[in-house]
Order: sequence, then C-alpha cells, then structure tokens
Amino acid sequence: ATARPAGSLRVVGEDAHDFGELMQGAVVDHTFVLESAGDQPLIINSVKASCGCTVAVTERIGADGNTTPYAYGDEIAPGDQLRVTARLNTDGKKNRTQSTLTVISNDTAGQTVLRLSAQVQPFLELAPNAYINFGKLFSNETKTESLRISSQVADAFMLTLEQAQPRAATLMLDPAQAFLLQAVERGAKFHAIR
Repeated sequence: ATARPAGSLRVVGEDAHDFGELMQGAVVDHTFVLESAGDQPLIINSVKASCGCTVAVTERIGADGNTTPYAYGDEIAPGDQLRVTARLNTDGKKNRTQSTLTVISNDTAGQTVLRLSAQVQPFLELAPNAYINFGKLFSNETKTESLRISSQVADAFMLTLEQAQPRAATLMLDPAQAFLLQAVERGAKFHAIR
C-alpha cells in the first residue's frame, strides 16, 4: 500500500482562548479556524477534548462563508478552511480551569492542540469542604461541626438543609455575605436554590 501524502494544518488566528472570569455553571463557546495550508489535501481524523466539560463541533467553511458539517476522514482541499466550535461547560468547576482540544490529522506534526481557559467563580464557597461527617455517634452523644458558606454573586439565594429525618431548615443568605452554619445531626446535605 502506498502512503498518502501529508497535508498541512494551519491555525488561522489564535490557538488558545481565555474566556476571562466566568460564574460557575456558565456555558461558553469559542470558534477556532483551521486551514489546509499545504499543496496536498488535509484530512482531520478526530478532534478529542481533554475532559467531558468540553465538546467540539467541526464544520467546513464554504467560499460563501456558510458552513456545513465536516465528516472526519474527508479531504480538505488546499486553501479550504474548517471551523472548530468548542463549548466549555463550567458546571462543577472553580478557580483556574483549562481544557484542550487535540486535532488529529495527516499533518506531519500529527496533532495540533487548541487550548481553552477561564477563571471560574464558584456560586458557593464551602469551607473546610462540602460535607459534614459526624462519624459514628452514640445516642447520648452530641457533636458539633462547622461549615462556612459564602458567595460572591450579586443576588440573594436560599439554602435548604435536607436531613435524614423528615424535617428541614431553610436559610436566607444575603449577597457576598459569609455565613457560618453549625449542624449537630447526622447525614446533612446542602443544596443551593437560586
């Protein structure tokens, strides 16, 4: 079998994008443009995301500027372009978040890496961690644990405390105000309701 000639992939513009500061849960898109830059057709075999928080859609850009879906393995004529639209979902992320898309092609380099990043502000900050564990308690014992809850969001929100028993407590938290919650029961879970 004869080896296919290598294509050449060129990123038009930036190969990295920083979304800046985002609120946790934001879903944002960025489009990268790729070009078949050699004298042989380029073939994209796959575009792989580094984590489940990022997905990519790859489309051909026609001479008229309109796009059509690109099927991996199809030839891209020299001079033709593709766009890779990357969607980053910040749900469950906090602080500095980074993700990559690896474009596998017949380019001599074999792969091209596109990078996304953002500084994600969590909706709630829980300290020292998100769970209170009382461990094993006897019926005559009481143990107190603390959980510091704070938020930098602009609106107030309601916090509901679910307990293993049928009763529940509801707490109101003002914007950007730190709140200290002390629980003395077993099996507490916290949910934020915006």
